[in-house]
Amino acid sequence: MQFIYRIIYSAGINRLLRNINKMLSGITGFRLPPAGLVELKLKNGEDLHFYTNQTDHAGFLAFWEGLYKYEYMDLFSGLIVKCDGFLDVGSNAGLYSLVAVKHSNEVKVIAFDPTPAATEYIEKNIAANNLGSRITFNRMAVSDAEGEVEFFNVHNPKYPKLPNLGGASSFVVKPESYDTYTAKAVSLDGYLLQHSPEFKVDLVKIDAEGAEPMILEGMKRVIEKDKPIIICEILHDEVLSGIEKEFAKYAYSYYFHVPNGLKKVNRLSQKSEFDDVRNCFFIPEERLPMVKEWIV
Repeated sequence: MQFIYRIIYSAGINRLLRNINKMLSGITGFRLPPAGLVELKLKNGEDLHFYTNQTDHAGFLAFWEGLYKYEYMDLFSGLIVKCDGFLDVGSNAGLYSLVAVKHSNEVKVIAFDPTPAATEYIEKNIAANNLGSRITFNRMAVSDAEGEVEFFNVHNPKYPKLPNLGGASSFVVKPESYDTYTAKAVSLDGYLLQHSPEFKVDLVKIDAEGAEPMILEGMKRVIEKDKPIIICEILHDEVLSGIEKEFAKYAYSYYFHVPNGLKKVNRLSQKSEFDDVRNCFFIPEERLPMVKEWIV
């Protein structure tokens, strides 16, 4: 099987097969994961060159269902043009970072991800789109303090030698199958004070597999100074109380991303009412005008 995988997921052959598959998908129902370079068309007419592989769910959905069908990308593309500074925590291959700078000529991005796979692919994607001057990538985990963490990097038995973009790597929650290594960790407050003290944070995306409370604890100064909109992908219910505890310190409202926009809730525990909800928007009162068109 590994020999067959090497053939169908080699860049040139995969490009041919997936495009044939797309033309016939209405008949077969089968959808071949993309591997190699995928060309995505943006609303503003720009082309986005995106390197991915068969372990990347974001790349799969962007190719098969359309870029703006992925998570909250449609909303994000409208919101990012109102922002000057974007922090992408858990960037993976960099899809949100890339879309941000492709949609806005003004926004600057600082991205973080400690995994070898993310490092390889986001650096390749930044170079492919000539965006090195606008996206700063750091191979680091984000936590509540500077130091080192034991990181659980997803291992995919189906593709044992392939850089894994599965997105479930963590230093808090152990995936079903993983390799362990030591990763450098920083807090957002500490990093920005040291490297970019003038950087104004308008929007933060956090996709950190259970580390959200620690990340929020380590960005108190950012929250108090800039009051950014913060988006968290929450896949582990055990972190809900920790997130609520952190946001209780600030005047933020909670919104779930639902199919038709943003729905306000009083407690994250209400998440049970929306079984498919995974992305939560935390919005301070002064930034509500930025998202009013999406509130339902």
